[in-house]
Amino acid sequence: MTRVPVPPEMLRWACERAGYDMEHVAARIPQFPAWIRRERQPTLKQLEKLAKLTHTPLGYLFLSEPPSERLPVPDYRTVAGTA
Repeated sequence: MTRVPVPPEMLRWACERAGYDMEHVAARIPQFPAWIRRERQPTLKQLEKLAKLTHTPLGYLFLSEPPSERLPVPDYRTVAGTA
């Protein structure tokens, strides 16, 4: 089983980006707190599970620091019949 080094900052960022707290993620991925404390490293399969849970592109987790993401353009259109 190959372990993958991922900076804890990126793991925290993925949680925040998804709007989850660490406890929410830890409830679904029990090894998560050990990754944050650098006691263990995730396997690629575990990292894929985290990426899916947090809706984060897998490749982003391998960056040394979180990317600066631009917010999407707001949609000011109204739904037909509601205006």
